[in-house]
Amino acid sequence: SYDKGLEIDKRLAQLRDKDPIVHYNLACSYSLLNLVEESAQALKRAVNLGYNDFKHMEADPDLSNLRKDEKYQKIISKIKRG
Repeated sequence: SYDKGLEIDKRLAQLRDKDPIVHYNLACSYSLLNLVEESAQALKRAVNLGYNDFKHMEADPDLSNLRKDEKYQKIISKIKRG
C-alpha cells in the first residue's frame, strides 16, 4: 500500500538525509497519498540536494497530484531560474 511505502521512504530519508533520490521518492509517496504540502517540501529538498532529472519529474505519474498544485509550478520556475 502507499501508506507502507511512505513509512519506508520516511525512514530512508532519516537514514540518508543527503540523498536526493531518497527525497524524490519521498515526494512521490506523499503525492500518491495526496499530501501535496509534504510532497512539495520533499521535492524541494531533493532538488536542493542535486536531483536534476526534470524530464522524469515532469512525466512521473507518482507526482501527478503534486503537479496539479501551484507549489509544483513554483518549484519548477525556481529551477528554471537557477
